[in-house]
Amino acid sequence: MTESHIPLSDLIAELRRELAAAEAEREGSDLKLLVEEVEIELQVVATQEEGAGVGVKFWVLKG
Repeated sequence: MTESHIPLSDLIAELRRELAAAEAEREGSDLKLLVEEVEIELQVVATQEEGAGVGVKFWVLKG
């Protein structure tokens, strides 16, 4: 299996979208979803990029 990297910000944004979609789908449904807290466990890699804008990026490993 090939390992790929996902930007941490993309993962968090997608998780938020998925939770919002699940909450929106509950409107008018007998099944109620209430998310009070979310805990996720990730393997994260930090890389430093040099150049015009020196900075650090965080990646979630997808294997």
